Amino acid sequence: MNTIIFDLSTEGLDPFKHRIIGITTKSKAEERIFTDRNEKKVLEDFWNYIRKNEIEKLVGFNSDNFDIPMLILRSMRHRIKTEKIQHSDLRKIIFKNDYKKGTLKDFQNLLQIEFPNTGFAKMHMSLLWANNRIKNLEDNLLEDVRVTWLLYNNLNEVGII
Repeated sequence: MNTIIFDLSTEGLDPFKHRIIGITTKSKAEERIFTDRNEKKVLEDFWNYIRKNEIEKLVGFNSDNFDIPMLILRSMRHRIKTEKIQHSDLRKIIFKNDYKKGTLKDFQNLLQIEFPNTGFAKMHMSLLWANNRIKNLEDNLLEDVRVTWLLYNNLNEVGII
């Protein structure tokens, strides 16, 4: 099955008010960043990539509660055709559909995954755009998708998925 790990970065948590700043994907073959000041372009590029590469499954972390609803609602906002695609939320798999404490950072620490600190939190994304700090923006966008990729591989190795 053609599967990619994905993560959204947004201006806030409310899909009715806040736009998507970037969508990051990772597979065995590549890492991709879809980002632009124009949210519609970000979404069009992402969905075109899904179609072109015949992606069958998206895998995320806490994505049932945040990423998927945000992706759907923001695509609806811009009337962008989406794809019927399977989806797995690693957090939900780990806790057997019962959400417990545990952020992606907690799992990063548990698995002793270390990345250089970018010095920017997710809440700084809009500031990075505003100040044209694209390299910092890209580094920040890639970090979570890389951690999710390593968590996904770990869960495969130990036979959870």
